[in-house]
Amino acid sequence: MRLTDKALSRLVVKTVSGTVLGRIRGFEIETDEQIITHYVVISSLFRSRRHMVNRAQVRQITHTEMVVDDSVIRQGKGTRRHLVIKTESPPLPATQDSVGT
Repeated sequence: MRLTDKALSRLVVKTVSGTVLGRIRGFEIETDEQIITHYVVISSLFRSRRHMVNRAQVRQITHTEMVVDDSVIRQGKGTRRHLVIKTESPPLPATQDSVGT
């Protein structure tokens, strides 16, 4: 799927659990590889809240929304905050082969 910058800026950003973070209002690119590194998300309720969402946190992008990880924490000072993935890994689920052996 391809989206224009205007279509991208209309997307609602939600966590996997359904919490609305706001809308995409811009993005940052890494110029050497020409890839988006962060999405700028402005809160729908409080326009003063600005978040930077790392591309590694994005789980799904559709024509209407972007879904990001639930396991995010706010970090930073002032109105500019970064959402970052927690460093701890969740435990792997048990497989049927390992259960009862």
